[in-house]
Amino acid sequence: MIYRRHTRFCSHRAKGRAWQACACPLWSEGRSLRTNDWAVAQRALESPRTRKAKASRPIEHTQPYTQVEIEAIRAACGKLKTLGAQHRATALIALLVETGMRISDASLLRRDAIQDGWLTFRAIKNGNEVTVPVSPATFELLSTLPGSEYFFHSPASKPERTIARMERLLSRVFRLSGVPHAHAHRWRHSLASRLAETGADLRLIARVLGDTIEVAEKHYIKLTKEYRGRVAEAFEAINRK
Repeated sequence: MIYRRHTRFCSHRAKGRAWQACACPLWSEGRSLRTNDWAVAQRALESPRTRKAKASRPIEHTQPYTQVEIEAIRAACGKLKTLGAQHRATALIALLVETGMRISDASLLRRDAIQDGWLTFRAIKNGNEVTVPVSPATFELLSTLPGSEYFFHSPASKPERTIARMERLLSRVFRLSGVPHAHAHRWRHSLASRLAETGADLRLIARVLGDTIEVAEKHYIKLTKEYRGRVAEAFEAINRK
């Protein structure tokens, strides 16, 4: 059944919903037919359009950075407009490459968190304690940044503003580098991959990244030799049958 739903100020409102000579929209069974032409509405009901199913997107997995991509990102720091921005970006990226820190933790990192070549902090996201080594080269880059209490943050600024500022800085570097799909979280996958290649187990990877075993198992177990070995053994068993 087709009927017309008159607007509040329509002059034909008193003539009823079946009145055809009107510009108000036509409806059927509680839904708009998106037309005010009776013939068009009738044809729409006789041959309704079927909504096209959206094409399923392929599952995308976060890939570690290649060495070529890392060098391109480092080189892009020198393309920033000011020397201060170049220095901050270079130090920040060196820190992320070595530690796999989240951008929020790196942005608010205190200077006293690094002692005797070791970095110790609690992750903002979950409060887990992380202890990882920092190379002398990276520590030197960080040490020459301005500020007395933090490396990138100023106590006069709100923490969320500092994090947003560092995210924008990285975005500019990624754009200048031309590396596709570059984002800060890929450093974590890169570090997890390097650890897995050396034979590190899932528990160690989780501790280094400040994640729980459950999170590490969900995102990084596929990288470990132990997991790949178990999969290979399972496939060999199938082939022997």
